[in-house]
Amino acid sequence: MLFTVRLLVDTIYTPEVVYDLLCWTRTLHSMCVKSMIRVLFGARLSKLRNDRRWSQEDLSERAQIGIKHISSLENGHREPCLEVMLRLAKSFDISLSQLLDDIDAE
Repeated sequence: MLFTVRLLVDTIYTPEVVYDLLCWTRTLHSMCVKSMIRVLFGARLSKLRNDRRWSQEDLSERAQIGIKHISSLENGHREPCLEVMLRLAKSFDISLSQLLDDIDAE
């Protein structure tokens, strides 16, 4: 990022190029926030499961979600859809808002 800032200071860019750079920066920031949310959700899911001393297989059966999907969610490799989050909340016998407690990427 420092390299990009230095280029902006030392070089004169057209407004179009500056706009493209700003859009790229916003996109990169958005991607980082999404990744952080996936990691935080995965940690929350893993904690809830481990607190109950369930294996991933136990949770998979209770929520009717594939075990590979559970693993991908816990590792932050997948973003859950609303249906999956509702199934997970139901399997833990908690509300959706409780499932999402402490997930804040700011």
